[in-house]
Amino acid sequence: MNRMHPLTLSFHDSATERAFARHRLPRLRLQGRAAIIVGIVVDVSYAALEHRVILPEQIGQVWLIRVLALLVPAGVLVLTYSPCFEKINQLSLSLVGFTAALGLIGNRLTAVEQFAHGIRQFWRTGRGVLLFVVVAREPAEVIDEGDG
Repeated sequence: MNRMHPLTLSFHDSATERAFARHRLPRLRLQGRAAIIVGIVVDVSYAALEHRVILPEQIGQVWLIRVLALLVPAGVLVLTYSPCFEKINQLSLSLVGFTAALGLIGNRLTAVEQFAHGIRQFWRTGRGVLLFVVVAREPAEVIDEGDG
């Protein structure tokens, strides 16, 4: 029985480790492709909601960030069909997550001004609703249970 390293979870025997990597590669390709496709679809479909959140003059910049961030997943998707994916699968799939995170951060930083405006509007609306509730509320009837 081959023992595994407790920290890295790799086999001590390098031949066993290579055999295991070859065994899991087809499944890793399939799951990696599925994850990349789902991520691209979710990211592009999110654009349907952007017009409600992002200022119109920022849409172009947000799309530029989105397209640049989707270049890496698209490249890795193509890479999953090549033989060199076997050697660099961990690095390439890690880059997909890293660039997706950078794209999200970039898009959110683009919308900071709009977000700050939305927070101000929320507080103005919140104060207005609170004022309405306090002023428009009818005084509650006082029931004196001692009279009867």
